[in-house]
Amino acid sequence: MRPMTTDIPAAASAPPDATRIAFSLGDDLWVYDLARKVRTQITTGIQARGPQWTPDGRFIVFSTFTNVAWIPSDGGSAPQPLLRPKASVVRWPTMIHGDGAGMRLAFQELEVGGTGEWDLWSVPVAIASSGLRASDPEPFLKTTYDERQLTFSRDGRWVAYSSTESGGHNEIYVRAFPDDGRRWKISDGGGTLPQFSQDSAALFFQAADRTLMIVPYGISSAGFVPGPPRLWSSQPMIGPTGPRLYSVARGPRVVALVADADSERRSRHVVTLWTNFLDQLGRRPATASRR
Repeated sequence: MRPMTTDIPAAASAPPDATRIAFSLGDDLWVYDLARKVRTQITTGIQARGPQWTPDGRFIVFSTFTNVAWIPSDGGSAPQPLLRPKASVVRWPTMIHGDGAGMRLAFQELEVGGTGEWDLWSVPVAIASSGLRASDPEPFLKTTYDERQLTFSRDGRWVAYSSTESGGHNEIYVRAFPDDGRRWKISDGGGTLPQFSQDSAALFFQAADRTLMIVPYGISSAGFVPGPPRLWSSQPMIGPTGPRLYSVARGPRVVALVADADSERRSRHVVTLWTNFLDQLGRRPATASRR
């Protein structure tokens, strides 16, 4: 793979059917059609990071750093703020769960000038005639630790997140939603970027060495019952530390940014690779499509 110093996406995600990828490049959001191999720029002139799809694929929610905004996934209209402004915070969306009648957005929030620790929030979101409409945000977890990357299980009863409560390094935990005080530690030895499969009882996360792990789980009268973590793919993901550079679609099918074209042959599971996609990004003037 050719070096791509400025053209590595800063964050990316795919809708449940994994037919498209939304990614941030520089300060802009783009959508890449995997079948047609066409990419379209959908924002310009604003800071736009951390894209998250609505389950129906019609809208993309993203961070402007100081707030959360939304835009139609075809870029057919200008971005609009989703949440009421709040002074001196950074907001980053991490998942949208549910359907058009009852969605819930998970996001993390950091107080500028505070302790430097992220807190976890969620907010009900609905699709209105004018686009997306949010209710009042609700805090989910605010502690002295750094908690990030809140994500919902397929039935919405459980959430996974990363936390530094295990001695300063990130590990994956699961709690009930709404929170009842119980928690289950999932990873051991480091973990970030949790994401539930939406069609099977499995939880993915990125290990400390950037490989992708999977944890099967069950539910009993005692609550969440995680199995042992096992390796899903031995190919490490690449990219900046922090943003999500993989996305789990139905199947489960994993879309991930990895190092080279031989990765698929080395992987034990089907992974849609972005190597060719990155090559196309290197030819942006010839292939870019702008609003």
